[in-house]
Amino acid sequence: MSHSQTHRILTTLIAGRDPRSQQQLPSGSILHAPNVLRALLLAVSALEASTGRTRRRAALPPNVGREWTTAEEAKLRAEFAGQESLKVIATRHGRSVRAIELRLRRVGLGNSRQG
Repeated sequence: MSHSQTHRILTTLIAGRDPRSQQQLPSGSILHAPNVLRALLLAVSALEASTGRTRRRAALPPNVGREWTTAEEAKLRAEFAGQESLKVIATRHGRSVRAIELRLRRVGLGNSRQG
């Protein structure tokens, strides 16, 4: 079941409706109990937080947080020496421009160039 389907079902239950028929559930239904409603609201909040984290993570470059290999570092040195733009280097390495700047500083090349 997808997150959107789960979200839809939970919010329908919170509204006091049957997710299948969309009809209002009886007033004596367990779903109207305060603790059950709180649990459903917490589940929706957790699902939304998880979905947000997934979206933010998907927007990051693919190599965020990965260790630099010796080969990748050598390639970075060559690209920098060849006057490649930092943005192009970052895209090629699957890293952020900031990560490229920090690595250049770490390997002693510093960086006075922009972009």
